[in-house]
Amino acid sequence: VIVIIDECDFLKLNPFLYRFLCWSSRREEYPLTFPNLYRFGDQEIFINSSFRLIFNFRQIDRLQWKNISLKSPLIDMSLSLNKIEHDLWLRLVELKCQNNIIQQIRTNQRNYLIALNEKFQRREKLIDILETKENLTIDSEDLLTILNNFHHDQISIENSLNEHQVQRDILYLRTGCEAYRETAKNLTQLYILIRNCNIELKISIKWFIQIVTNNLSRKIEINSNINNESFDMISKVHARETYLRCFESIYSYLSSSMSNNYLQCLLILFALIKQDNIEYIELFQFIINQLNPINQKIIPNFLDDQKRPLFINNHSWLLYFSNEINKKYPNLSQNLIDYQHEWKEYLYSTIKLDFINKSPLEKTTTMSIIDRFILSIILQPEKVSK
Repeated sequence: VIVIIDECDFLKLNPFLYRFLCWSSRREEYPLTFPNLYRFGDQEIFINSSFRLIFNFRQIDRLQWKNISLKSPLIDMSLSLNKIEHDLWLRLVELKCQNNIIQQIRTNQRNYLIALNEKFQRREKLIDILETKENLTIDSEDLLTILNNFHHDQISIENSLNEHQVQRDILYLRTGCEAYRETAKNLTQLYILIRNCNIELKISIKWFIQIVTNNLSRKIEINSNINNESFDMISKVHARETYLRCFESIYSYLSSSMSNNYLQCLLILFALIKQDNIEYIELFQFIINQLNPINQKIIPNFLDDQKRPLFINNHSWLLYFSNEINKKYPNLSQNLIDYQHEWKEYLYSTIKLDFINKSPLEKTTTMSIIDRFILSIILQPEKVSK
């Protein structure tokens, strides 16, 4: 299995891999230099030219590396997904939670990494000490002193970590920032899909984060009552709304430089990520196909329903009577007739698709976010490209 280690994940690597990467990237400069860690490794490592080639990919010409990666299905380019997700999460937390929370989160993370890497650090320190000794030998009393110091350090680190974990749990509970992890995960999946699909649009992760968070208001929610059970639900609602706002931003940005086919693809990706349900995808595909101008047939005047609201065209009106739409949105056509004023205000209050506000149909039925989103596509297909 070929594995690609991205430089942004170095903090999560153990010292062995880190030092191997350093050696691999410098071998041309020091061809006879091998790191001493191989003498103290837990297992023998067979290093061949192909293995080194993959680990040295950052020294290869970008275009050349792109050709290599596209031709090799074994190369995993998504190993930095956790890092992207974490960066997005911190950005959302920064905008939506208390001002000082970012620094506390970074402190907690640093303590966690130190504790996680502590046993490797002890081994590395011992190796460094041994390498300074003649014939790699050390006096037993000196060794005992070193090991005792290691033990005290370990206890101190564990106590500090436990204390910070308690603080972290209380902090997450009071601020609701944990709810934004799902939002960050969804946005990361969207970015990975955009990055890896055939859409010829290159967006760096820094620019992607800037786009999706640019229009978010800094609305800080503070709850001092940590026993409030409803606060968790409120935080999740805020997080879902934040995700939709972020998607609106990236959709608006992409719509200025993408064809309708790619935009429709993006909408399907959105549905796939937010709610993995094959029925939604099939309905999406049916709607997109029916709304395609090529598939819109001329409707004789005598078939025109006199009850049809004037702001709904003939073809769309027939679409509402289809089995697929009636199954998903029963009595939609009658609701459009009964609440014409509300529908007109809802549909034309903005030039973009509305992902947030409830539609008049929700007076009589409960709808999920995806239901509302698909309904907007059905009612105003012209907004797909805006």
